[in-house]
Amino acid sequence: MDKIKKLFKKFNSATPLAIAFIIVGLVLLVLPGITIKTVCLVLGIITLTKGIIKLIGYIKKSEANQGKTRELIGVIFTFAIAFVLVIHPERLLSIIPVLLGFGLFVYGIINILKANKTTLQTITSAIMMVTGLTIVAAPFAFAEALTAILGIALIILGVILIINNNKIIRLKSDIETELRTDENGYTEIDFKDVDE
Repeated sequence: MDKIKKLFKKFNSATPLAIAFIIVGLVLLVLPGITIKTVCLVLGIITLTKGIIKLIGYIKKSEANQGKTRELIGVIFTFAIAFVLVIHPERLLSIIPVLLGFGLFVYGIINILKANKTTLQTITSAIMMVTGLTIVAAPFAFAEALTAILGIALIILGVILIINNNKIIRLKSDIETELRTDENGYTEIDFKDVDE
């Protein structure tokens, strides 16, 4: 029974969170493309459900002559987003990296066209332009690489949480062994001399 209590003491709220971070990090690292598509599929199903609810609300309002064209456009837009998320997630995911890549490219050009620039600024601007063009050329690969990097970060965070949790448990155990309560309920504390 004491072993079970010690096991549960070790698993406080930080440990399951750390384990979840490590598992999610491994999935993101090993299967970045599938993970992105799965997230898009789940978001697509949620958006589709929201679209169906909006459509039902619009039909009810239309029967009472309260339906508006703006609400119908919102329903159609919701269904379009759900369709893209479920059927072609890579197209939707490629929009964000393309915008980022285009932004980096334009920012690099603006920096190169500046009158007072150093050699370092010119090199940095050229790197930005090349990076921007690379992202625009392969947006889904960029999204997968970013997902893998996020996976590595989550794994590292999970390991750090576990290490810190173990240190806290050891410190708590050391404090409990140093504190003793006598039969009157008073706590005795052992003070140690510290050499300066």
